[in-house]
Amino acid sequence: MARQAQRRGPAGAEAFAAELDRYFCAVIDACRARGGIIGGMVGDALTAFWPDGEGAQAVCNAIAAAQICHDSMPMGLTCRISLARGDVALSRHQPPGDGEVWLLSGSAPLRAALLNAQTPAGRTMLEPDLAAAAQASGLSLDAVIADWDDQPQLVAQGQPVWSGAPAPASEIWPFPRHDRAPLSLVWQDATSRLALSEAGNAFFRDLTILSIDLSEGAGPAGLSPEQLDMRLQAVLAEIELWQGLAINVLAEEKGVILHAAFGLPPAGPEKRVVRAVDAALNLRRSEKTRDMPIGVASGRMFVAALGSGPVRAVSAFGWPSALATRLMQRQGDTVLVDEATGAAVSEQFDLAPETIDDLKGARGPVHAARVLRRWRSAASKAPIALPDSLAALLNPETSTRSLTVRGASGLGKSRLCAAATEAARAGGWIAVQTVPRPGAITQPLAGLNRVIRALDPEAQPAAEAQQTAANLATQLDLFSRRATSPILVVIDDAQTLDRESAELLIQASARRSLRLILSAPTEADIAPTEAEVLLTPFRAEDARSFICAQTKTANCEPEALGLLMERTGGNPLHLRELVEAMLGDGSLIDEGGALRLVTDGSGSLSVGASEASGLRDLALSRLDALPSEQRAILSIAAVLGEPFDSDDIASLSELAVKDVSDGIATLKGAGLLETSPTGRAFVPSAVIREVAYEALPYRTRAGLHLRIAERGTAGDLAQEARHWAGAGQLAEAITCHERMAQDAVKAHAYGTAIAHAAQARRLAADAGDQVSRARLQKLALIEGTAALEDVELAHARQCLTDLLADLDVTIPEGTRGCDFHRFGSAVAPPDPRAPHHPGRANGDERAGPQAPGRDRLFRWGNRSGFAPHPSIAE
Repeated sequence: MARQAQRRGPAGAEAFAAELDRYFCAVIDACRARGGIIGGMVGDALTAFWPDGEGAQAVCNAIAAAQICHDSMPMGLTCRISLARGDVALSRHQPPGDGEVWLLSGSAPLRAALLNAQTPAGRTMLEPDLAAAAQASGLSLDAVIADWDDQPQLVAQGQPVWSGAPAPASEIWPFPRHDRAPLSLVWQDATSRLALSEAGNAFFRDLTILSIDLSEGAGPAGLSPEQLDMRLQAVLAEIELWQGLAINVLAEEKGVILHAAFGLPPAGPEKRVVRAVDAALNLRRSEKTRDMPIGVASGRMFVAALGSGPVRAVSAFGWPSALATRLMQRQGDTVLVDEATGAAVSEQFDLAPETIDDLKGARGPVHAARVLRRWRSAASKAPIALPDSLAALLNPETSTRSLTVRGASGLGKSRLCAAATEAARAGGWIAVQTVPRPGAITQPLAGLNRVIRALDPEAQPAAEAQQTAANLATQLDLFSRRATSPILVVIDDAQTLDRESAELLIQASARRSLRLILSAPTEADIAPTEAEVLLTPFRAEDARSFICAQTKTANCEPEALGLLMERTGGNPLHLRELVEAMLGDGSLIDEGGALRLVTDGSGSLSVGASEASGLRDLALSRLDALPSEQRAILSIAAVLGEPFDSDDIASLSELAVKDVSDGIATLKGAGLLETSPTGRAFVPSAVIREVAYEALPYRTRAGLHLRIAERGTAGDLAQEARHWAGAGQLAEAITCHERMAQDAVKAHAYGTAIAHAAQARRLAADAGDQVSRARLQKLALIEGTAALEDVELAHARQCLTDLLADLDVTIPEGTRGCDFHRFGSAVAPPDPRAPHHPGRANGDERAGPQAPGRDRLFRWGNRSGFAPHPSIAE
């Protein structure tokens, strides 16, 4: 179930958490109703116990609870239940802070857990000495042979007799303080609670898990509560130093196992693998913890909060936690890590590879490595080229009038565009730079409209009937002729610009109306300009100058520069984020105006600061480290997708307008927000925008989209469609895209019409039965019409083929346009009343309008050989 849910992203995590919640509720309610006490829960396993286990009645009550559990499982789920009798110990421990740990141990839980592995799905298995009590309760028993103690085990069947024994009162038994059921670890301190709730309360995330045996391999029987307290204090203190979080503690046959996760908020994923391995090495070196076996593994984990109120319990499970425990149980005097962890830290640590052929739970040989010591590799010396200057474009005497800046994320395209804009303004130019609109297919000619409004704020928007390419181009030319200074238009993230606007702006630059700069990712498909600038990463010396300028220092020592270049490849954004992170955690310091690495002391946090964190990891860590109010502002801004002010954010959150204003000012100071030409704030970094958007829980994000869509977007159908889709209201989103496609056809913006009709059809496929067959046919007609007008004949034919297939009509291969009349009533004859405009069919915008009151479907002209103006029957 977890694997399937993971493919659905945040929505799958929440759905899976809800399913897990229903499962646990069913088991908890059944056990408590029959007098049982919930003793612990790890992953998807739960243990309950009944005091006075020697009595037959307690056994009958446990069997009755087991049967109710089977009967009340959520649809599609089964469970294995095993019963054993013996001693039980439930102890409470107080780690640093105000959290608490409850540990269930004793012979009965261990024996029941071992027996559980032999139990068939959907059945209850009992130890043989419980048979008499079971039979006395009216159960029939099937004997099965299990590989455990060489004794036949018994599987219960039938309905037991319920005794009605109440659960012990809380003042008699030391219940863990949780409003529904305890797990082995209860997060109660504010930091941990906030960390989990702000991560979404249920999520899949790549984590690094450290597994350590607090019993030093001796098993839980030889560990007193006092010893466990001291060892917990020592281990948790070290883990906290490396910004790890304990997620559970459990007693097994071979030890008392603590799992700590690295990569959860507030520290986030930055350097998580190296932090975990450094924590493990320090634990092995410490006098108090050096005899505790340790294993480390990395991978995708599911984490969820259960319960409600101020005390939350955590359920975290996945193969990494099981793998870390299995590696830990291999013993040895070194830390054993899995292959993924070893690969991530191979440049920081000396490793001895090892292959394990008999690891429990693995389907084959497991590649691992033993961590011997820490070391650091030499820096990469690969030469890196610098980007070309844009000064020539800003010289009115040069011939180049349009240019595209291309490069990978983080190479500084946006900063270069902003610098060109400021330089042009300083030189007396009229310069406008539009703010990108992420996540929405724009309305037809929307980009050109925005440029005209930015150049002439007093200009009134043209009426809908006048929104044609020719009219807008004329407006642009008139403004440029009236202007007393040269004009520069800068479009950042030009891949979001509608094709017609891009082409018209390039044509305007060729007519000498303006000069144009577009920026786009390296592989983006945008309209070609006269020239291109391909941004490449910094060389070492340029990186040194950049770092010193950012940190206001005179020098960056060679060792620090080499490590930074190796980790970032000279990517400017990555450099800036990594330098800031290392200055923050103390691994990079300013000493007399020079930046140097802190390398003294194996226990220093600096030894973990050189992990090669990706841009998204650094962005997520930076987001995790912000106060919750500022994180909320960034996330809501990412959902809005448009420049905003304090009132916009306050209306979508529980924050006061003043708090939002203060937060916006702080985020601008930190470079996470910038001011648009209209004076409103926006998120300039695409990476920060994406991470902030994804950081919101799915339901919260969908709710925000719904509120924005319901209150309206001032006629901006592109944004309205984006918000309806984000809210899961696909029918409304389809309507918006259909209207925009129709508007685009009217404006002869056929490329935009194709994009909107195709998007509507994709959403309709996701919506399933919510969209009628007739509407799907209409969307195919709109897309095909636009493709035909755009001389995209193969695209038009595919749309027609899809449509006829939906009408159960097959077109044989090689059929010509004039042969379409052979396909019966699916294709209606031409309408003699409808005037035909061959010029329009050939792209001539001066041709007259079509007949009023009739939808224009396919108007095939003479270039395709089709009959004029046929239509498709409903």
